[in-house]
Amino acid sequence: MAALRMLAWRGGIALTVRQIVGMAISFAGLIGLARLIGPADYGIYVSALALHTFLVVFFQWGTDVFLLRRPQDPAPDHIHQAFTLSLALGLLGVALAWPAGILAERWIGTPGVAKAVTALFCGMPLPLAAQVPSAVLQRQMAYRRVAQAELAGHVALYAAGLSAAFAGLGLAAPLIGWWAQQVVLAFFFFRLAGYRPRLVWRRALLAELLSYGLGYSAAGWVWQVRTLANPLIVARFLGPEAAASVAVASRLVESLSFMRLVLWRVALPALARLQGDKARLAHAVGEGARFQVLAVAPAIAGFALAAPVVVPLAFGKDWTPVVAVFPFLALASLVNSMLSLHSSALYVLGRNREVALFHAANVLVLAVAGLTLVPHWGLTGYGLSEAAALVTYLLLRRAAQKVLGRIDLWLPATWALAFALPLFADRIGLAAWAAPPAVLLLPATRRTLAAWWGQVKEAAFG
Repeated sequence: MAALRMLAWRGGIALTVRQIVGMAISFAGLIGLARLIGPADYGIYVSALALHTFLVVFFQWGTDVFLLRRPQDPAPDHIHQAFTLSLALGLLGVALAWPAGILAERWIGTPGVAKAVTALFCGMPLPLAAQVPSAVLQRQMAYRRVAQAELAGHVALYAAGLSAAFAGLGLAAPLIGWWAQQVVLAFFFFRLAGYRPRLVWRRALLAELLSYGLGYSAAGWVWQVRTLANPLIVARFLGPEAAASVAVASRLVESLSFMRLVLWRVALPALARLQGDKARLAHAVGEGARFQVLAVAPAIAGFALAAPVVVPLAFGKDWTPVVAVFPFLALASLVNSMLSLHSSALYVLGRNREVALFHAANVLVLAVAGLTLVPHWGLTGYGLSEAAALVTYLLLRRAAQKVLGRIDLWLPATWALAFALPLFADRIGLAAWAAPPAVLLLPATRRTLAAWWGQVKEAAFG
């Protein structure tokens, strides 16, 4: 257990460094693109990107997680079969590009959506094929090489995108940046993994992959539907400018919550090795929840304090609606940070049905609340819809504890509540800012931080 924790820490440190550098690049690039092309074109791009991302997740079919969660290392033919399936599904995405674009433009009602959707869908084979060598690297816990590839992709995205934006290409600028990122990512993943693809199509291997993939993907597909709320609800009722504000707020939250993604990626292969011992698995989930909340909460609460000044100054006056929706998305990120490893553990144990039911409930509440509130309350209505969907996490919590037994969350729940209050300080008063220092002074908090610091020093210098 100690050796596994140390390996995870070392991998996590590499990904953390990459995420910090990537976050700096992302902030600068996002600000530049948003200011240069404006909310209308950026809203069209993010709406098209949401549709593309949904179909990519649909076509992944759980291939990457299939390679990651196997108790034994996958044989070469398993990897080749995964690549062949991914490539075939990517080519199917290309075939769907134009009709999907036409349908999306008719629903949203904004010219330019069809072209953006088509441009993104035509690149679908790249991310789908690259997921295979990426999974190989993560299976080996070679997170430094994963970090190198992703950082190179980040640089390519904004170098190409900003150059095109400065040239006055408008909507085409982020599309060019996206293509540059996918080409660079694919190149580095294949090169760093040392993987030489080969086409394999064997019924037994395909059946094994699809059998697991269907169960995993069903849950992932349902969850991914929630990303369509912005293009299909916000963009339709409030226009692409409002969808752009939601997308920018979401990007800011994701960047500030980067440690959540780091831990999830490090945890999945690590949890897979504990699937035979449910008590240790439950302990690991609780420990991960503590780390995720305390790693995410201070960053998003601090940004919420500065957002009313920083957002108009950095992005421009047209982007002030970002400030209104940011607290709701940040609250959702806090709750997800505390409970996301519950779903990871259920996935590892093959309990995909329980995760799918939680995802379905969450998406249903978000959709119903969004369709009800957004037309009348605008972006605040969308924020309230995200908040309403948080109640469904009780289903995930109950499902995980039913399988694993008690998972101790009192400390991360205390931290999450304390840092959630300042997100809404404009509504509940400045006294909300007294909560974070109070919980950081708790003896349990100090002991936890001291233990983590010791593990970080050992992993980095020991």
